[in-house]
Amino acid sequence: MEEHSVTNESEGDFTIQSKGSIAIKQASKYLKDNVKKVDGYINSGIDKLPVGSERKKTWKAAISVVGIANVMDHYVGIVSSVEEAMTNAIVDTTPIPKWAASGISKTVTFFLPI
Repeated sequence: MEEHSVTNESEGDFTIQSKGSIAIKQASKYLKDNVKKVDGYINSGIDKLPVGSERKKTWKAAISVVGIANVMDHYVGIVSSVEEAMTNAIVDTTPIPKWAASGISKTVTFFLPI
């Protein structure tokens, strides 16, 4: 994993962060700033999954964009991609299984401007 130094100019400190960590932080911020838009992406991802309409309805009700973004922040430095952080966050905060969370994450990350 490639690392980059980030300077905290007020204190002159250096922090080493990977590209993945930087991207996860940016994605989390984007999710929080664009809740309504991201809800649409998530619903689109759920609609494409091969499950019944009742399960889709339950999953849509269970997902919270802000909740996912907050949990993604905990994966900074642990995982190397936005998609992996988002998949883990969905699995951690909803009854959605990993295979489905991965499909939802792929749909959402396709639209992220990072």
